[in-house]
Amino acid sequence: WAARPPATPDASANAALCAAMGIPTTSTAADALSSVSVAVDAMLGTGQRAAPRGTVLAGVRALRACGAPVAAMDLPTGLAADTGQFLSEDHVQAALTVTFGRHKPGLLCEPGATLCGEVVLIDIGLDLARHCRPELLTPDASILEPTDISAWRPLRTPSDAKWDRGHVAIRAGGGAAVLTAHGAFRAGAGLVTL
Repeated sequence: WAARPPATPDASANAALCAAMGIPTTSTAADALSSVSVAVDAMLGTGQRAAPRGTVLAGVRALRACGAPVAAMDLPTGLAADTGQFLSEDHVQAALTVTFGRHKPGLLCEPGATLCGEVVLIDIGLDLARHCRPELLTPDASILEPTDISAWRPLRTPSDAKWDRGHVAIRAGGGAAVLTAHGAFRAGAGLVTL
Protein backbone atom coordinates (compact mmCIF):
# COMPACT_ATOMS: atom_id res chain seq x y z
CA TRP A 1 0.00 0.00 0.00
CA ALA A 2 1.38 3.37 -0.99
CA ALA A 3 0.17 6.47 0.82
CA ARG A 4 -0.10 8.19 -2.57
CA PRO A 5 0.77 7.45 -6.22
CA PRO A 6 4.48 7.72 -7.08
CA ALA A 7 5.40 11.39 -7.58
CA THR A 8 9.15 11.20 -8.25
CA PRO A 9 11.27 9.26 -10.73
CA ASP A 10 12.72 7.13 -7.89
CA ALA A 11 9.26 6.30 -6.53
CA SER A 12 8.03 5.41 -10.06
CA ALA A 13 11.07 3.17 -10.65
CA ASN A 14 10.50 1.37 -7.34
CA ALA A 15 6.78 0.93 -8.09
CA ALA A 16 7.73 -0.61 -11.44
CA LEU A 17 10.19 -2.96 -9.68
CA CYS A 18 7.48 -4.07 -7.26
CA ALA A 19 5.10 -4.77 -10.17
CA ALA A 20 7.82 -6.71 -12.02
CA MET A 21 8.48 -8.82 -8.89
CA GLY A 22 4.78 -9.63 -8.56
CA ILE A 23 4.29 -7.70 -5.31
CA PRO A 24 0.56 -6.94 -5.14
CA THR A 25 -0.67 -3.42 -4.43
CA THR A 26 -3.90 -2.19 -2.93
CA SER A 27 -5.70 1.13 -2.66
CA THR A 28 -6.24 1.13 1.12
CA ALA A 29 -4.04 0.43 4.12
CA ALA A 30 -6.73 -1.68 5.81
CA ASP A 31 -6.88 -4.02 2.78
CA ALA A 32 -3.08 -4.34 2.72
CA LEU A 33 -2.92 -5.20 6.41
CA SER A 34 -5.89 -7.56 6.61
CA SER A 35 -3.84 -10.78 6.75
CA VAL A 36 -0.19 -9.95 7.40
CA SER A 37 2.09 -11.56 9.98
CA VAL A 38 4.52 -8.59 9.97
CA ALA A 39 3.80 -5.02 8.89
CA VAL A 40 6.49 -2.58 7.67
CA ASP A 41 6.12 1.12 8.46
CA ALA A 42 7.96 3.12 5.80
CA MET A 43 5.48 5.99 5.52
CA LEU A 44 7.48 8.95 6.86
CA GLY A 45 11.16 9.31 7.66
CA THR A 46 13.45 11.61 9.57
CA GLY A 47 11.89 14.71 8.04
CA GLN A 48 8.69 14.34 10.08
CA ARG A 49 7.85 17.69 11.64
CA ALA A 50 4.08 17.52 12.03
CA ALA A 51 1.47 14.97 13.03
CA PRO A 52 0.49 12.36 10.41
CA ARG A 53 -2.51 13.46 8.35
CA GLY A 54 -4.57 12.38 5.36
CA THR A 55 -3.71 8.99 3.90
CA VAL A 56 -0.67 8.62 6.20
CA LEU A 57 -2.94 9.08 9.24
CA ALA A 58 -5.20 6.34 7.82
CA GLY A 59 -2.10 4.13 7.46
CA VAL A 60 -1.03 4.75 11.07
CA ARG A 61 -4.49 3.84 12.34
CA ALA A 62 -4.59 0.72 10.15
CA LEU A 63 -1.15 -0.38 11.44
CA ARG A 64 -2.33 0.05 15.03
CA ALA A 65 -5.51 -1.91 14.36
CA CYS A 66 -3.99 -4.84 12.44
CA GLY A 67 -2.37 -6.44 15.50
CA ALA A 68 0.75 -7.62 13.61
CA PRO A 69 4.22 -6.70 14.87
CA VAL A 70 5.58 -3.63 13.08
CA ALA A 71 9.07 -3.10 11.67
CA ALA A 72 9.68 0.63 11.22
CA MET A 73 12.14 1.97 8.67
CA ASP A 74 14.42 4.70 10.10
CA LEU A 75 11.91 5.60 12.83
CA PRO A 76 8.23 4.97 13.56
CA THR A 77 5.76 7.27 11.84
CA GLY A 78 4.53 9.93 14.27
CA LEU A 79 7.82 10.21 16.21
CA ALA A 80 10.05 13.30 16.17
CA ALA A 81 13.55 12.19 15.12
CA ASP A 82 15.32 14.93 17.11
CA THR A 83 13.46 14.68 20.43
CA GLY A 84 11.75 11.28 20.71
CA GLN A 85 8.42 12.98 21.42
CA PHE A 86 5.12 11.99 19.82
CA LEU A 87 3.97 14.32 17.08
CA SER A 88 0.40 13.28 17.90
CA GLU A 89 -1.54 10.54 19.66
CA ASP A 90 -1.63 8.77 16.27
CA HIS A 91 1.81 7.17 16.07
CA VAL A 92 3.19 3.74 15.25
CA GLN A 93 4.43 1.36 17.97
CA ALA A 94 7.26 -0.69 16.47
CA ALA A 95 8.64 -4.02 17.64
CA LEU A 96 11.75 -3.38 15.52
CA THR A 97 13.20 -0.18 14.06
CA VAL A 98 15.81 -0.41 11.32
CA THR A 99 17.59 2.94 11.23
CA PHE A 100 20.05 4.06 8.59
CA GLY A 101 23.44 5.75 8.84
CA ARG A 102 23.38 7.01 12.42
CA HIS A 103 21.22 6.74 15.50
CA LYS A 104 18.74 9.59 15.68
CA PRO A 105 18.35 11.25 19.12
CA GLY A 106 14.64 10.40 19.09
CA LEU A 107 15.47 6.69 19.07
CA LEU A 108 17.41 7.07 22.33
CA CYS A 109 15.19 9.53 24.27
CA GLU A 110 11.90 8.57 25.90
CA PRO A 111 9.18 8.02 24.90
CA GLY A 112 10.80 7.29 21.52
CA ALA A 113 13.19 4.68 22.92
CA THR A 114 10.23 2.58 24.06
CA LEU A 115 8.18 3.32 20.93
CA CYS A 116 10.96 1.99 18.66
CA GLY A 117 11.33 -1.48 20.15
CA GLU A 118 14.64 -3.10 19.23
CA VAL A 119 16.81 -0.70 17.18
CA VAL A 120 19.16 -2.02 14.48
CA LEU A 121 21.61 0.40 12.84
CA ILE A 122 22.43 -0.18 9.15
CA ASP A 123 25.66 1.29 7.75
CA ILE A 124 25.03 3.26 4.56
CA GLY A 125 28.56 4.59 4.07
CA LEU A 126 28.46 7.82 6.05
CA ASP A 127 31.96 7.14 7.41
CA LEU A 128 33.29 7.36 3.86
CA ALA A 129 31.56 10.73 3.46
CA ARG A 130 33.11 11.88 6.76
CA HIS A 131 36.60 11.09 5.42
CA CYS A 132 35.95 12.93 2.15
CA ARG A 133 34.22 16.02 3.58
CA PRO A 134 34.49 16.02 7.40
CA GLU A 135 33.08 19.56 7.70
CA LEU A 136 29.69 18.29 6.48
CA LEU A 137 29.26 15.71 9.23
CA THR A 138 29.63 17.44 12.58
CA PRO A 139 27.27 15.61 14.94
CA ASP A 140 24.73 17.50 17.04
CA ALA A 141 25.03 14.91 19.81
CA SER A 142 27.09 11.90 20.80
CA ILE A 143 26.35 8.73 22.75
CA LEU A 144 28.49 8.28 25.86
CA GLU A 145 29.89 4.78 26.06
CA PRO A 146 31.83 3.11 28.89
CA THR A 147 35.12 3.60 27.03
CA ASP A 148 34.50 7.37 26.87
CA ILE A 149 33.92 7.58 30.60
CA SER A 150 36.94 5.40 31.39
CA ALA A 151 39.15 7.78 29.43
CA TRP A 152 38.03 10.70 31.64
CA ARG A 153 38.87 8.97 34.91
CA PRO A 154 42.29 9.83 36.30
CA LEU A 155 44.90 7.10 36.62
CA ARG A 156 45.57 6.09 40.22
CA THR A 157 48.79 5.03 41.83
CA PRO A 158 49.23 3.21 45.15
CA SER A 159 50.84 6.30 46.69
CA ASP A 160 47.81 8.54 45.99
CA ALA A 161 46.18 10.14 49.03
CA LYS A 162 42.44 10.69 49.26
CA TRP A 163 42.99 14.27 48.09
CA ASP A 164 44.52 12.97 44.86
CA ARG A 165 41.47 10.86 43.98
CA GLY A 166 38.83 13.56 43.80
CA HIS A 167 36.36 15.13 46.19
CA VAL A 168 32.62 14.67 45.64
CA ALA A 169 30.24 17.02 47.45
CA ILE A 170 26.62 15.89 47.79
CA ARG A 171 23.74 18.07 48.94
CA ALA A 172 20.76 15.82 49.44
CA GLY A 173 18.76 14.05 52.09
CA GLY A 174 17.25 10.69 52.89
CA GLY A 175 18.01 7.41 51.20
CA ALA A 176 19.01 9.06 47.93
CA ALA A 177 21.82 10.87 49.72
CA VAL A 178 23.15 7.64 51.24
CA LEU A 179 22.99 5.79 47.91
CA THR A 180 24.74 8.66 46.12
CA ALA A 181 27.53 8.76 48.70
CA HIS A 182 28.07 5.01 48.46
CA GLY A 183 28.08 5.26 44.66
CA ALA A 184 30.70 8.02 44.75
CA PHE A 185 32.98 5.89 46.93
CA ARG A 186 32.52 2.84 44.70
CA ALA A 187 33.33 4.97 41.64
CA GLY A 188 36.70 5.77 43.24
CA ALA A 189 36.32 9.17 44.87
CA GLY A 190 38.93 9.77 47.57
CA LEU A 191 36.69 11.97 49.70
CA VAL A 192 32.91 12.28 49.82
CA THR A 193 31.20 15.08 51.73
CA LEU A 194 27.49 14.69 52.37
